[in-house]
Amino acid sequence: MVDKLLLPDSHYVAFSLKCLTFCGLWNPYSDYRKWLYNTYTIVVILLMPLTRINGYIMAARSLHHNFLQQTLMLFMVSVFIVGFLKHMNLLWHRSDIKFIAAVLTWERSTVSSTGVALYRNKVVTKTMKITRSITVIWLWLVILDLPLFYRDNLQEDHRSIDDLPISFTPLRKLLEHVDFFVVLAIDYLTLVMFCWSVISNDCLFLTLMLHIETQLKILNFRLETGTTADQPIINFETSEKNTSAPHSVPNQQLIICIRHYQNIFRMMRVMKRVYASILLPQLLSSITLLTVVGIHVFVTKTVNLNDPTSSIVVILTLSSAMIQLGIYCLGGNSIIVESNLTSVAAYHCQWYIEDAGFKTNLIIFLSMVKEPLSIRAAGVFEVSFVTLKSVLAKSYSAMAVLQRAAV
Repeated sequence: MVDKLLLPDSHYVAFSLKCLTFCGLWNPYSDYRKWLYNTYTIVVILLMPLTRINGYIMAARSLHHNFLQQTLMLFMVSVFIVGFLKHMNLLWHRSDIKFIAAVLTWERSTVSSTGVALYRNKVVTKTMKITRSITVIWLWLVILDLPLFYRDNLQEDHRSIDDLPISFTPLRKLLEHVDFFVVLAIDYLTLVMFCWSVISNDCLFLTLMLHIETQLKILNFRLETGTTADQPIINFETSEKNTSAPHSVPNQQLIICIRHYQNIFRMMRVMKRVYASILLPQLLSSITLLTVVGIHVFVTKTVNLNDPTSSIVVILTLSSAMIQLGIYCLGGNSIIVESNLTSVAAYHCQWYIEDAGFKTNLIIFLSMVKEPLSIRAAGVFEVSFVTLKSVLAKSYSAMAVLQRAAV
């Protein structure tokens, strides 16, 4: 029978998609509102980033005498370009995301023992709470952190539209006669909106990866406990135990596990198609940012760490790059670790007392799970903590080389 236990949401990634909807990246409408939302998407996801990119490039040209501010502008250009590419990638692969979100709930339609059903609801609920908390906390941190980048504009001699990146965009003609603080608020809000869209996109990736890891946990738990002959099958409509049902046979439960792994494999294949190409620009952007910040702090010493405000900006900039890169590596590494445990879980089932058919199916299954599941950036760099360590090492090496060259 189908498991009727209720979960907080019928859709595991519903919260992430709601955040994307607010940011203009996910159109949930099919009626006349669809076209209104498409207009919203064009303004927020296309026009706003492109005008900001143009503004930051022109600002970088005008700041050739100020190396620190120029590199900050160039950093913002890279951030907006990578974010823009992520948005286009998500819009292009919308159907793939919908496929993954649908397949994630496939296991709930299978017959399972009481223990498996309760474990499933426990780990899925926990994952939903974790991903929701990470998303909310990260979005709030943006609101609190970004005002530091406007600290100079609060000084008397910098209260001019010429000191804001928005002055280099087509909006200047519309805003040049508006009060400075109104223009400052518009500049700040558009930057927050873009950062929110990038964060929501990254959190969707983390949510999908952690839910795939959760599916692997459920699979491993079912392999260890659900393929035992004495496990009762529950009909959640009548609350009656049935140990003679066809699916209570261990071999049938193993077949369900094989189908479950096939669905997980399909989700991973789609994840690679969606994210493999966009991960490389993210890695390169993170390496560049870490290196540039290190140059300013340790080589050119254009950033004075004795200044509390400058120190906070440096810390926040590094934290932003590390969190963004860590999000990808955390999701990829969690799947690698859990998929490595699948063959161990299969070995721990009571295969030695089962018939030849069960053992044959188990051998086939073990051949399927021999290699761990993973995602590679452009098919080269595996997204894991090993990659994160490599990025940090390469950034440090680049800083060391430049520091020796400066001496």
